[in-house]
Amino acid sequence: MPKALEFICHDAVGYSINDSPFDRICYIAPQQKGYVNFGFFFGTGLADPKQLLEREGKQIRHVKIWTVEEAKNPALAKWIDGTWKEAPLRVAEVHAAMKNSKAKTQFFFMKMRQLLKLKMEKVHPTSMGDARKTE
Repeated sequence: MPKALEFICHDAVGYSINDSPFDRICYIAPQQKGYVNFGFFFGTGLADPKQLLEREGKQIRHVKIWTVEEAKNPALAKWIDGTWKEAPLRVAEVHAAMKNSKAKTQFFFMKMRQLLKLKMEKVHPTSMGDARKTE
C-alpha cells in the first residue's frame, strides 16, 4: 500500500491513508486461536464470489488467515488494492457524515432549548432573565 501509515490500535496493526489512526483502511489482528484477521474497514463493497469475507457490523469485513499460503491468496491482493483506491473517498464520506451528524445534534439541542424557554415563559409570565435575577 503506497504511502500507508501504520498504527497499533486495539492489539492490531492498522493502515491509514493519513496521519490519523481513525482513518484506517485495513488491519491485521492476531487471534489467540492461531490465525490473524485481515480486515477492511470499508469491506462491504468488496467483490467476494467465494464468500471468504466475514461480517463485522455494517461496514467491516475480514478474512481469517491461518497459514502463509492463505496469505498468498490473489483475492487478498485484489481486496487490498480495491480498498486502497477507494480509501480517500470512503474516509471523506465518513468525515462528512460525522460533521453532518454533529450539526444535526447541535441544531436539535438549540431547538430544544428554544422550546423549553417558551414553555417556561408560559408557566412563569416573567421573562427568563427576570426569573434569574430573583433570589
